[in-house]
Amino acid sequence: MKFSVIIPAYNAERYLRQAIDSALAQTCRDREIVVVDDGSTDSTPQILKAYPGVRVVTQQNLGLSAARNAGIEVATGEFIAFLDADDGWAPDHLACVEERLAPSPGAGWVGTAWHEVAEDGALIRPVQPFARTGLRTYLPAASHRNILLPSATVVRKDLLDQVGRFPADVRRSAEDKIVWAKLAMVCPKCLFVSDCTVFYRLHGQSITRQMGGSLERPAIEYDRFARQMAVVASTAQEGVGRFRRGMAVRCLARVLYAGDAELQRRWGEEFSRFLLGGGVVARVPFHHWPRLGRAVAWCIIVGLDIRGRVESRVR
Repeated sequence: MKFSVIIPAYNAERYLRQAIDSALAQTCRDREIVVVDDGSTDSTPQILKAYPGVRVVTQQNLGLSAARNAGIEVATGEFIAFLDADDGWAPDHLACVEERLAPSPGAGWVGTAWHEVAEDGALIRPVQPFARTGLRTYLPAASHRNILLPSATVVRKDLLDQVGRFPADVRRSAEDKIVWAKLAMVCPKCLFVSDCTVFYRLHGQSITRQMGGSLERPAIEYDRFARQMAVVASTAQEGVGRFRRGMAVRCLARVLYAGDAELQRRWGEEFSRFLLGGGVVARVPFHHWPRLGRAVAWCIIVGLDIRGRVESRVR
């Protein structure tokens, strides 16, 4: 079983060495490392010259999706292991994935648990979507919380080719969720591993943090939601209804909390029609109650977090 480690890098000088070093330190030796320099203007190209054993692909700045696709294009491994340039792996990450895959030869994709870490690498908390390792149907499992992290996800290359890889028109933020929905259409069950072998770095320069307070975030949230709904629209797969409702509620919560009055009105009406088929809620003048909207959003977000924590302990 050969792994191709794909590391997209754009102005990644601050943490890139740590990411590459963690990939090189893997106890699983049957692997290659591909770094895609997505038009960096900092010292990223110079850093990469210090790693002769790493394959480097250079392109103009086309965004995260295009960078991952460029890495997949040249990969020679059976499985693609994604690693963001600001994250890292424990030395046994790929070995753990390989070991867990052995009893489940039909598994096409794998997600491990991860540690959230601070900018300096200090551990903050472990994130375990499930307490026990096992195959689970992705759609119902992902209905109300994030259960896959790109740096903690490994996918068979032929499956990525089958679903068209990452959407090239999505340059940043939540592009992975569109791919996960597509993968669920061709391989419904994902192998979830409870071992925390990934270090997900929380810092102010990450795309997630930069987009967090952005005025365009609510519109992006809705775009990703709409794309995922389009992917699952024609399936009668187990849990698709739960997935559609859960994703709608999560997206609505973020829009209510972060959007301005006009966005709240627009998306509030849209989601209420989707969730309830119209009726009283569809006619609520969202622009009259932004504070209430934020309160409702907090209740939804906290409720989903509590539900996720409970489920992770009992499964």
